[in-house]
Amino acid sequence: MESRFRDIMNLITVSIILVFVALSFARLLDAPLALAVVAGRSMEPNYMLGDLVILAKKQPRIGDVVLWCTGYTHCVMHRLVDIQDGMAVTKGDANPVPDQPVPLSAVKYVVVARIPRIAVAAIIAPLAVYWLTNIARAAVTGIEAVEAASVFAVTLYIVFTLGAPILAPIPPQSSSIESMMPMITLKHIALERGSVLIKYNVENTVLMDIQNCTVAGDGITSHCSPYLLPGDTVYVHVPQLFYQELFMTGIIEYKLSFTATLSYGFLLADYTIRVPWKKPILKLNCTTIVVKNMNPVPLDVNTTIYYLDVIPGPGTRYEESNLQSTPLKVDPWSIVTIPLERGHDRVYVVARYQWLGGDIVETRLAATCRR
Repeated sequence: MESRFRDIMNLITVSIILVFVALSFARLLDAPLALAVVAGRSMEPNYMLGDLVILAKKQPRIGDVVLWCTGYTHCVMHRLVDIQDGMAVTKGDANPVPDQPVPLSAVKYVVVARIPRIAVAAIIAPLAVYWLTNIARAAVTGIEAVEAASVFAVTLYIVFTLGAPILAPIPPQSSSIESMMPMITLKHIALERGSVLIKYNVENTVLMDIQNCTVAGDGITSHCSPYLLPGDTVYVHVPQLFYQELFMTGIIEYKLSFTATLSYGFLLADYTIRVPWKKPILKLNCTTIVVKNMNPVPLDVNTTIYYLDVIPGPGTRYEESNLQSTPLKVDPWSIVTIPLERGHDRVYVVARYQWLGGDIVETRLAATCRR
């Protein structure tokens, strides 16, 4: 009879251990059901420090208590109070202000059940007492001793895991909420060769990832490529094709938007970027034409070169002795040089190109070229 009772107790204990361990690790595996321990006081009095909660994968609704995560180790269990434009706003029942909005995709679970810490203790305590008594009174040896000790050790592990949040020190309540909140402010933003460089001042959090990067200007949209650099810096590569569409329609600014994942929260970035379009620099001397493009788009410049020579006789008259037509494609941030024919008195150049939706004609004259 005693042996049968021991077998039943072993089975109950091992079953509880297996369920607890499986559900404890289920969240890391993104399983449909998971188990978590309330490790803070922000949801009191509805959820007390040390309570067990059962989590389920389901569509969150306003009013649900949800678990959202910014990584494997940092998760927050608060009540969902609003959903706007794909962003979830949560708030601890005991907190005076809501949390920073997070993407709805960061909401991993909905709390479907709560097991008060008293009930958890009522389940664990008899098992712990049983194994303490069993080890203290029974002179078990061999396999039974190993079995009893191992099960008791796991039982202690469960008790410690559940009791750790209760025994953990609580941060001083006198400190202000603002001093503990993550802070991120814009330090510097600049357009560098068509890419955007953004520097931040960051406090109480860490920049971890950049997602959902888009650029848009007057109905023209495109994805962009963001990169995290050392020193709380974000580098955003904007596609050349996007700039070309802006250029052809004469748009001088666009919106840059992205979501930055922080170790504590999210940043919804939205900046207006002004494009300093610069007309090509056209320089002419007796030997070369130089065309310089300081824009993030290539420029098509059609040049017509007139070579002029003095007509002998009274007065100063010139005749066109040669004509050269040269179409140029000047790449972004580059310089193109065209050599000229030598031995002429003057060189006259007409350059035609499109500029912000219109046509531009520029002329240059190099006088007294013959030496």
